[in-house]
Amino acid sequence: MVKFKLRQIAESIADSDTAEKLDWRIIPYLWQGGLSYYYPARLAEGGKQFEIDLTVNGKDVQETVWRYLCIAK
Repeated sequence: MVKFKLRQIAESIADSDTAEKLDWRIIPYLWQGGLSYYYPARLAEGGKQFEIDLTVNGKDVQETVWRYLCIAK
């Protein structure tokens, strides 16, 4: 999230990818990766990440909205 806040989007995506490789169980909690995918218009990947996130937090309105934004574009 630090790199995302610094607008280092490619690095933020790389961190998310690394986290996935280190522990696959963390994948449903990587909503920050979904945000990072959104901004360079990697919308399919962002939408997929938010969809996965919603499997563990199905009532999260923000993740639902971000998923919709990825799909709608």
